[in-house]
Amino acid sequence: MIKHILNIFLITSVIIFTACKSESSHKPIMIDNRDTIFLPLQNIKFETSSIGWKAELLSFIQPIPLDIHYNKKGLVLSKKSKHGILEGPGKICLSNGNDYFYFNVYLKNSSTPIINEIDYRSPKTVNTDSSLVQQKLIFKIDHWRNIAELNEEGYFFDESQLKLTELTGTYRAQAEIPLSSYYIQSGSCVSIPIKYEFLKHEKQFKIIAGPLKDKFNNLSADGTVVKFYFNVDSKTQLMEKVLLKGFAEIELSAVNFYGAQLYAEVKNTQSKTIILEIQ
Repeated sequence: MIKHILNIFLITSVIIFTACKSESSHKPIMIDNRDTIFLPLQNIKFETSSIGWKAELLSFIQPIPLDIHYNKKGLVLSKKSKHGILEGPGKICLSNGNDYFYFNVYLKNSSTPIINEIDYRSPKTVNTDSSLVQQKLIFKIDHWRNIAELNEEGYFFDESQLKLTELTGTYRAQAEIPLSSYYIQSGSCVSIPIKYEFLKHEKQFKIIAGPLKDKFNNLSADGTVVKFYFNVDSKTQLMEKVLLKGFAEIELSAVNFYGAQLYAEVKNTQSKTIILEIQ
């Protein structure tokens, strides 16, 4: 009796397994067997007897869902979007349940692209302490981000080096494109002029450091930290200010800081020492 039940179970399992296997999708056949396809995608035909397919176009970017239409022989893929694509190797993926089939293709855009010339600079920010040498890279790119040939010789890039001006400012490699901007910033200040004046009514000393400039006479950058050291009663104290338009100022009480010795410092550059006295 047990043997009879086992035989029935085995026969039933074989039938179920065979039935499941027969429902598995067969690989569709690309009718035109194209190795290159153009976007927008139109009428890519596959021969298959199955339905329930899903289709995606795989490229350098995220998968692109494709539209599917069935006919007597199988299915037809299309994509109505007018957007182009980043050209290059890709795959058409057809899936049905747990079955996935891939077809290698080369992707190209069918429409004539708008091509722009790009002047790229590196580094984008330099200061006058550097060599002031910048790399210039010229190339062409279309509005779908594909690199185009630069000239009739088939070159894609033209590289050169430029010697930049010592004058600080914001410059554009291409006047009409703000994103092509690059920046020349001032370098280290070479000296720190310092002076003071007594404010009689406020009974305070006003200490002024500046103008701070680099070796090419550019004003040091706004926000540069200026450290003021002053010695009074054998104690050294520190006060910090940020530079604005080349100058930094502090005020000290004449009552507390009369006779103090004071100097300013920016990194490794130091001013002369002054003594706060009522003149």
